[in-house]
Amino acid sequence: MARPKKYQDEQVLDSAMEAFWQNGFKATSAQDLVNATGLPRSSLYNTFKNKQGLFEQALVNYQTYTQKCADKLDQSDNKKEAIHALLVEIVNADLVDETRRGCFVTNTAVELGNTNDQVNLRVRQNLTILENALTRNIKLGQQSGSIRSEFPADVLATCILTTIQGLRVLSKASQVNQHQHLMNSINVSLAAYL
Repeated sequence: MARPKKYQDEQVLDSAMEAFWQNGFKATSAQDLVNATGLPRSSLYNTFKNKQGLFEQALVNYQTYTQKCADKLDQSDNKKEAIHALLVEIVNADLVDETRRGCFVTNTAVELGNTNDQVNLRVRQNLTILENALTRNIKLGQQSGSIRSEFPADVLATCILTTIQGLRVLSKASQVNQHQHLMNSINVSLAAYL
């Protein structure tokens, strides 16, 4: 029996996302996408119109990963510990990955910046999911007294998001033996913010 189309579309987007994630938008060729997805070029273009259309949908698909990070924060009882755990998890995941591919959204922001409005919108949507979750959870931590409240939650959320993005970039260029150095930077940043 054939798989449902929705499942096939998700598989195609996952495969395309992996290719873009590994190589970046500019360095991923149409043939790379054909090889990654197993679909002929004509099927990819009929479904997504062009390489950029597929790339934009891959960024939308990545929101699933971003939402999982947000959900972990929302489900935690101790907000300060959950934020710390998120940063540690990010560094650990990036350093374990031998390819040092980093974060798909961060890589896209660095590679393409503001050169394309639609891509920039997708990057912003991903970052906003995490920033909003940080804001919500910092507010809850401030209300419970586990997080200092001398700064507004949204300002602290932006500071932590900036730290996360910096860690993602540093992790790409770091070696496993620099793990403790990155952990120390997490501890110092969070001590300053929270």
